[in-house]
Amino acid sequence: MIRKLRDRNPNMPQAVIAKKTGCSEANVSQVLKSYLKEITPDELNQFRADKPAILESVQHRALSSLTPEHFTNASFQQIVTGVAILQDKIQLMSGLPTSIHVTALVDVLEQLRKRDDDKR
Repeated sequence: MIRKLRDRNPNMPQAVIAKKTGCSEANVSQVLKSYLKEITPDELNQFRADKPAILESVQHRALSSLTPEHFTNASFQQIVTGVAILQDKIQLMSGLPTSIHVTALVDVLEQLRKRDDDKR
């Protein structure tokens, strides 16, 4: 409950949170310290706002670093599934549909596989 109140009202004083949750300010302070791990509410809010772009950069790095060895160590299905999961999360966080874009990911991975096969 303490974390939910902080998330909904980042500027709410700890004394108010303590009163609303029926616990001491010291308890509120301890819960928030372990919850935020030295991250300020502003930093957390900025992370939330940037999360789709962050996931997209992880997805880009994962796709652009694929080598033939990756296909030896992981199945094509595992790779596609991982990329598709990231794509779904990016789409959901951006308020966009998810089902129509999975085929495009499979096409991209197939092109990467063909590119690697041509290099051999």
